[in-house]
Amino acid sequence: METVYYIGLINTWVISLDSICNSKTLELVKNNFKSRNDIGNAHVVVTSGKFVPTENKIDLMHESKKYDAIPSYEEVKLAMNSELTDEQIKTAGLTIKQAVSYNLCAAHIDLIEFTPNQANSMLRLLKAKGYSDCKIRVNGNTPDYLIVQLNTSNLRSKE
Repeated sequence: METVYYIGLINTWVISLDSICNSKTLELVKNNFKSRNDIGNAHVVVTSGKFVPTENKIDLMHESKKYDAIPSYEEVKLAMNSELTDEQIKTAGLTIKQAVSYNLCAAHIDLIEFTPNQANSMLRLLKAKGYSDCKIRVNGNTPDYLIVQLNTSNLRSKE
């Protein structure tokens, strides 16, 4: 007896034969299935012995890198929740410290890797940290950089 499964995620038909068969029989079953069905460019795999599919448990680690273009759920969640990454926070802090060490009046934080929500989160964070004069500069609808005005006279008076 045979059982047929289609795994859409990897465009593959799996034919499971209940009995143990030699490779010649497996190839015959595969060719017979292809000739009886319009499967397009899908793959066909024939197994002998029991095949038990587990829903949502396909091991994609052994698949090709073609799935890397799809962002992980964590990446999407991070962007949608406006959460700043550790790297973004670290870079903003270093940019401000560098501007202070060069005695500049303003720090310019590059927002090229930020989503609009993350850029607004950074603006709110900086204002909460006491940098009241901050502005996001946009290029079209995309955040380009954030200007943080530094009051160097106040910084010096606290030393």
